[in-house]
Amino acid sequence: MTVVDEEWLKAQLSDVVIKRTLLIPICEVDQNMSNRAVVILLHFPAILLSGCHIIVCLKVEAHLLPRLKVNLLLGIDNMAPEEISLNIPGRKAVFTHCQNAQAVITVRSKRHHQPARTVFASMRVTLPSHSAARVLIRLKREHNLSNDCDYLFKPGRKDIAAHIHAIDTTLLYIHIENKTNEEVVIPRRAKLGFLREYDHTDIWQVEAMKVSLTNEESIPPNSSMNDKSGQPVPSVSISSTLTISKSIQVDSDPCLQQVTPLSVTVYKKPEANKRFATLIEKFTDVFIDTGGIVNISKKEWMRVHIKPGAKILKNVVVYPLGKRGQQILDENFNKLHQQRRMS
Repeated sequence: MTVVDEEWLKAQLSDVVIKRTLLIPICEVDQNMSNRAVVILLHFPAILLSGCHIIVCLKVEAHLLPRLKVNLLLGIDNMAPEEISLNIPGRKAVFTHCQNAQAVITVRSKRHHQPARTVFASMRVTLPSHSAARVLIRLKREHNLSNDCDYLFKPGRKDIAAHIHAIDTTLLYIHIENKTNEEVVIPRRAKLGFLREYDHTDIWQVEAMKVSLTNEESIPPNSSMNDKSGQPVPSVSISSTLTISKSIQVDSDPCLQQVTPLSVTVYKKPEANKRFATLIEKFTDVFIDTGGIVNISKKEWMRVHIKPGAKILKNVVVYPLGKRGQQILDENFNKLHQQRRMS
């Protein structure tokens, strides 16, 4: 019996016809009863022995299940009549009825059967408070990574913050952050986290918005990035990464530049400049330096909140000044006292 996830099916085929069936028990799944089914066509890109590329079409009846962990499970009752044999070591599916056409399949072990690949730091790193760094990583020799597979790095330390990385064998570092108020030291050979093989349901495609505001040279040509399907990313190497520059260049038109009598420069159209000039005239005291001091009441004083866990230094180091330094300090402080800027 073939089962399919209901939400995934409707996203792929919005106009699919769903028919009612008898209540059928299904084993080894959380939702073990189904009374709805669809008839759909599955297409497999395959290669004949002659080297010709073809599309193998398979008509199946699939029963709908909610919250299925995989998108579709092809039943043996659909594979046996078509004489579809699986070559697990060779990672191929052979369609005997279609001139032994071969389709490439991906074979991955379940997560609880995958070996735990521990990631270690290859050098000692000192992270100051609220800073980030790239830490070189290494694995044990017996945990050699496959060149044709991508992996997910899951952080395993509580004193540092790290995102889940999608990496392959070419990435030699992990990006970590110290979000605490204290310095963090990562010793050499310290455990940073674990690696596991990723399935494509963990990676989702994103769309780069507002491309016109970014640096176009930093975006590699890749038409697949504009796909709006919102579906999981197909088998794509992680080594090709979309990078968007954060630097935005704004070029102002000299014709729109206007300097008000109060030396305020406005970059707007003439109609907007008039409105800004009227607004500026109402608050002339804000833009004119009268040499005085703004009297702000205590109720309007800005409050600075200290983060929880922040430490205030009790033993403050005092550096004594020489005669020349003390003279310069007194002269400047006397000026501030005369201007009533310091009491």
